[in-house]
Amino acid sequence: MRFERALATAPRGVVVAVIGVWTVGLHVVQLVTVALTHTPGSRAPAVASLLAWVAITAWALLPGRRMNRAEAALALSAGSVAVTAYALASDTPGLAHLVSVGLFGYVLGVGTLSAGRWALAADLVILCCQALAIRAATAPGPFGVIVVVAAVVTTAVTCTAVWSMQRSLRATVASSRKAALHDPLTGLLNRRGMEERFPELLGAAGAGHRPAAVVLDLDRFKRINDLHGHDAGDLVLTLVADLLRARAREGDLVVRLGGEELAWLGTWPSLEAATTAAEELRRRTAMCSAQAGTTVTTSIGVAFATAATLAAPADEALSRLLVRADKALYEAKRRGRDQVVAASADTAPPTNGTDPAPRERDGVRAVPQRS
Repeated sequence: MRFERALATAPRGVVVAVIGVWTVGLHVVQLVTVALTHTPGSRAPAVASLLAWVAITAWALLPGRRMNRAEAALALSAGSVAVTAYALASDTPGLAHLVSVGLFGYVLGVGTLSAGRWALAADLVILCCQALAIRAATAPGPFGVIVVVAAVVTTAVTCTAVWSMQRSLRATVASSRKAALHDPLTGLLNRRGMEERFPELLGAAGAGHRPAAVVLDLDRFKRINDLHGHDAGDLVLTLVADLLRARAREGDLVVRLGGEELAWLGTWPSLEAATTAAEELRRRTAMCSAQAGTTVTTSIGVAFATAATLAAPADEALSRLLVRADKALYEAKRRGRDQVVAASADTAPPTNGTDPAPRERDGVRAVPQRS
C-alpha cells in the first residue's frame, strides 16, 4: 500500500520520470544482453524506443515546470506506443516490453492521473498497446486471442477497481479535511480553518481595503440554555450563523471561535465601514433570534487592520486583529451589552506584555467565558 500511496500523491512529472528511468534501464539491459550474447536481430527498434523514453524522461524532469494531466497522459501514451512498436518490430518480443506496458496501466489505475478525459484516453491507448504486445508474444490461434482478451480485461477491471478505491479515498480525505476545518453545529469555519484561510484574505485585500475582524458574542446566552434548553440554544446559534453567512461576501471568513462567540473577517475601506456592517449585523441578529422563541442581543467588537498589522506575518496579523476585537467586545459588555465598539489602533506587537495574545492550550486559544 505504501507504493500505491506514493504513486497517488507524487507529482505527475516525478512518476513519469520514475517510469521513464525504469523503462530506459530495461532497454539498456536488453541491448547489452543482446550485444554480449550476439543474439541475431535488428537493434534499431530497441534503440528507437530507448531514445523515445530518454526524451520522455528528460521532458518530465525539465526544471522549473510541472506536468499537467494532459502532458502526463500524453507522455505515458507515447511511451506505451514506443514500447509496443519495439515489441512488434523485434524478432522476439521480450517480457520486459509486456511488463512495461502493464506498468503504465497500473500507474494510471492507482490514481496518479485523476479521472477525466485525458486519463481515459491514455487508458484506452495503453490497453490497445498491451493487447498488441501480448498478441505479438503469443502463438497465433484461438489460444493467443484468449490470452489477449483475458489480459486486457484483467488490466481494465483492476485499474477500474483501484481507481474507484482512490476516488473513494479522495472523497474521504476531502470530507475529513472539511470536518477538521469547520464547526459541526453551525458549519462555520473553526479556529483552525480561520488560521488556514486568513493568509488568503490578507493577500486578496484590494486597493484601498484592509482586513478587519468583527467579533460578536451572544449576550446572556447561558440564560437561554437554562430557561429554554440546549436545543433552543443550538437553534439560536444556527440562526445567527446562517445570518452571518448571508451577510458575508465572497472571500470573507465566518468563524465560530467557540461557545457563543462568532467572528466575521473581511476587508473594508475603513473602520467606519466595518463598524456600520457590524451594527447592521447586531440589529438583524435580534430579529432573527425571535424565530427560536426568544430575543437575543449581541455585543460586538470591531478591529481594523493598521499599518503595523499589515506589516506583520499572517499569523501575528490575525492575532493582533482578534486581540483588539476581543478587547472592544469586552468594552461593549462593560458598557451594558447590545452595542458595537470599535477598537483603537494597535501600536505594539500583541506579545509585548501590554497587549497579550489570546491564551493558548494545546495549540488552541482558550475562549473566555462571558455571560
